[in-house]
Amino acid sequence: MAAPVATVGGLTLASRALGLVRDLLIAAALGAGPLADAFFLALRLPNLFRALFAEGAFSAAFVPVFAARLEREGPDAARAFGAAVASVLLVVLVPFTLLAEWLMPTVVAVLAPGFPETGERFQAALSLARVTFPYLALITMTAFFAAVLNAVFRFAAAAAAPLLLNLALIGALLFAAGWFETPAHALAWGVLVGGVAQLALVALDCWRAGLPILPGRPRLTPDLRKFGRLMVPGVIGSGVTQFNVMVGTMFASVVPGAVSWLNYAHHLVHLPIAVVGIAVRTALLPALARRLHGSGAATGRREQQQASAIALGLSVPAAVGLWAVAELAIEVLFERGSFTSEDTAATAAALKAYAWGVPAMVLTQALVASFFARFDTSTPVKMAAVAMLVNVVFIVLLMPVLAHVGIALAQSVSAWAHAGLLTVLVVRRGYAAVSRASVGRGFRVVLAAAPLVALAYLADPMRAGLAELVPFAATVTLALLVVGGVAVFAGLALVLGVVRRRDLAVAVRRARSR
Repeated sequence: MAAPVATVGGLTLASRALGLVRDLLIAAALGAGPLADAFFLALRLPNLFRALFAEGAFSAAFVPVFAARLEREGPDAARAFGAAVASVLLVVLVPFTLLAEWLMPTVVAVLAPGFPETGERFQAALSLARVTFPYLALITMTAFFAAVLNAVFRFAAAAAAPLLLNLALIGALLFAAGWFETPAHALAWGVLVGGVAQLALVALDCWRAGLPILPGRPRLTPDLRKFGRLMVPGVIGSGVTQFNVMVGTMFASVVPGAVSWLNYAHHLVHLPIAVVGIAVRTALLPALARRLHGSGAATGRREQQQASAIALGLSVPAAVGLWAVAELAIEVLFERGSFTSEDTAATAAALKAYAWGVPAMVLTQALVASFFARFDTSTPVKMAAVAMLVNVVFIVLLMPVLAHVGIALAQSVSAWAHAGLLTVLVVRRGYAAVSRASVGRGFRVVLAAAPLVALAYLADPMRAGLAELVPFAATVTLALLVVGGVAVFAGLALVLGVVRRRDLAVAVRRARSR
């Protein structure tokens, strides 16, 4: 489990690092003004439906069925099933995209009720969304080919694909902004270019893996019916999860700049979620599916427990570290050009609120794989529905007091409710066990991460001292705090037994051999 998680996590980390460069350039060019709010809303539209139809429901239903057919009947049968699914996807995606383009004014009005229809933000969001929305079809087909690759344990190309989107957006800002009405319009067209590049990368890797899949005439086969039955509750479940995002956007649109503040903060907090949580789920789902539908149920339980341990062991220190260096990180990364010190304070406050939910969000990624691998897509729907209600209630309660920070804090509360409910069900159904050893290990992780709180109190005096010695004191301070925090946690993790020296040596040997 550690090797594929490292592969996906490493490439995801590279993508997120490039994503920070992208966000840095966007912040300098657009700040948190009307064009920034409009662009982030326009990008959120295809991303929302992508998560609804592709990454959530589609992957959850497709990977177990494809992996089980591959395990039992071989590659030809699996490829035939994949071709049937691809055909249906195209039949759905093309009309849906055309309909959304036609109804885009209504869609923008619903998702951003705080954007006055005659105002700059609404008109900009409308024109940008019409450019970015076809990205939905491109990224959904990318997710299809990525799921095929993940089912045969080829993770690299799918994990590397987001790098191409980030490169396209960076290139659009640096080299093409002068060709368009605004930098935001250049970014919107960069989204489409990035979508084409991602699709080409994963489709080519499928061909190299001996699984070239070409859509044909859609036919309703028994396997396709089974896939549909699994996907319907998955769509609802993903819809429930994405409803949280939509509700947050709707409330944030009332406050000028809030959509952008939350977006910048969410991109930073999503770094550990993507690097650890999504990497764990991506690696765990096909492994569990093939074990459970082969002869390795006991091994599947061990992998579930190992994945959950990896998720918590890496996400807890990341959450504490993000909380501790929030203001300094936002200042160093974004405060230049159109991004002001007021934007820094507002974004850092949202980042601190998001940080408390990071361990829960990462753990949830590992837990839902247990249900998806067993063809159970309805249970995660029910748990996500409860989490959605928690999110809405806390937004209503907190936003009048905390403004946009209340939206971020409500999502963290909702994430812990979601993770708690899934943990109870995983244990009750015997998918994994909570032993004294696992509880002790979790407690030791918290102990090892606790000293990182001190980073928040070291930042200002360290920066003041360095200002007399070196240029770019803020950047140097942030780098020293991050490196020091990682070193402190790693040392305490070894001392407290969170990580055993023997396991570390084995991991190093495997990395060298790879």
